[in-house]
Parts: sequence; C-alpha cells; structure tokens
Amino acid sequence: MGDKREILGSLAAFHAEQAGGFVGYPQQYIKGATPEDSFIHGVDQAGQPFTLAVVPPDRHIQAAKESTDRIVPSVALLSDTRRTAQMPCIAMPDNSPITKTGGIFLAEQVTVVDKAKGLYRCNWLSVLQESNLVQPARVAVGYLESTFILSTSSPDIQAKKQRLIHMNAQWLAAVSNPVKPEQIEGLDILDYQAQRDGLSMDLFNEAYKKWFVAVDVQYRRLQTLPMDNEAQVRSTILELIDSNSVSGMYGGVILRPFRRNGDTQVVQMDSIRRINHEFDYKALAKNRWTLPGLTLSPRVVQAG
Repeated sequence: MGDKREILGSLAAFHAEQAGGFVGYPQQYIKGATPEDSFIHGVDQAGQPFTLAVVPPDRHIQAAKESTDRIVPSVALLSDTRRTAQMPCIAMPDNSPITKTGGIFLAEQVTVVDKAKGLYRCNWLSVLQESNLVQPARVAVGYLESTFILSTSSPDIQAKKQRLIHMNAQWLAAVSNPVKPEQIEGLDILDYQAQRDGLSMDLFNEAYKKWFVAVDVQYRRLQTLPMDNEAQVRSTILELIDSNSVSGMYGGVILRPFRRNGDTQVVQMDSIRRINHEFDYKALAKNRWTLPGLTLSPRVVQAG
C-alpha cells in the first residue's frame, strides 16, 4: 500500500486497505430465496460498479435479536418501499454519487468474492440515506466526540444522591462491625445491598446523558493567514466558519501557527487553537455569532 489516498468510500480505498467497507448507491435489487442468492447492483463513491451480497453472520443476528433498536439488514428489507418499511434504501437505475436519485448505504466488514467480476460480500450494512427526498448524507473524514453531562439540579437526583450517601455510610458501618448485623434499617443485608446497588444504577442512568458529535475534518482545505492584517484574518476565518454552518452543522476552524525553518514549516503545537461557531442567543433572530478567545500575534497561521 502506497501513500496515495483513494476516494473516501470507494472500492479502491477498500482494496488499498484504507477502509473496511465502502459507500454504495443501489441501482437494482435481486431478491433470491436466501441471503446468499440475493444481490445489490450499484456503484461506489467513485462511480465504479459492484455486485454485493448481504450475509450477516449468526452472531450479528443473535445480537440484533437481543437489541430493541437494531435491524438485521437484508436485500428484502432494503428493497421494501412500503410506508411501513423498516429499512428502505431506494434503488434507481441512474443512482450514483453525482445524480443521487436514490438511497445511499455503507457496506461494512466487506470481503472480496471475485474482484474481476466486481462481486463482494458484507457482514453488515447501514443505510445512510433512504432516498433523494431526505437530507443528503455527508461522506467525510473525521471523528466522533462523546460528552457526558451530569445533571445535578434535579430535585429527584439530589434526593437520590443524599439517600445513596446515607446508605453507603450505613453499609460501611455494618460491614466494619465485628458482629455482623442481620439487618440494616429493617432490611435484610442482601435486600439492603440490592437496593443500594439499584439506587446507584438509577443515579447513573438518570443523571448522565451521553452526546455524540460527528466532526468533519476537511484536511485538504487549508488557508494561509498572514498576520499583518487583523481585519482580513478575522474576515477569512468568519468566511470559513460560515461556509460550513448550514443544515444543522456548526462550522469551525483549527488555527495552527507555524514558523519557517529554511524550507520546512514547523507547527507550534502548544499554540494550536480551535474556534467553533457559537450563537449569541440574545440576538438569535439576527443569527449573530462571535469568535471567542481569538488573539492575533505576529506570526503566520494556517486555518482549516
């Protein structure tokens, strides 16, 4: 594998071991009696044709049965266009990365059956876009940020917290006593422990919320900012942020100051800053926003 980066979501990237699957644009479904006899004809993110069989292994099927929100993908479900369809992904004869007249999916855990014939098999498949009537899917290089938020203002959570502190103290006193009591606060030891453990789990489930944010890193989009014109720098940064603040997305830039060492650019790692789109909620109707913490200094900066 060389240093060449293939098109993200393409079969070429998969063959170059730059990804474990590919993005597909279905053009036709062939429904057979079994998953092995059912196929998807379509093109990948680079417009190259393929034929794909979707054959989830038993372990994936069993895991889906034990979940309340996971559906086992199949050609039958993907081709279903009824109002009650569980996993539709519309196939159109001219569907492609350019036309986008149908659905889009991500084939995962892909193996090659016959490369010359463009025949592949995947263990799992996720629908990225059901049809061209919904918000377009975004295929990009990036990462996920996860954040835990602990809500301590709820009276219910505060009451449970105090109760747990009290129960922990009672439990510690009981287990530290050379003469082990048979009960704590009128409850058998095992019942008290079960109630204490249950309260701990309740606090965790109720108080914590987990948020996932997908970050699209446009690593090829670089802008050099000479620092002798502060107004121009601010204007350029605002334009970069604004260009990605659409359709529910919040734009941002990463500022990377660097110094020149001959023909080499050395990034000042301790000076890297990230600036994100932040709404001024008092002036929300005017959609105004600010650049928090931006201090310019006489050096060269790359933003992207």
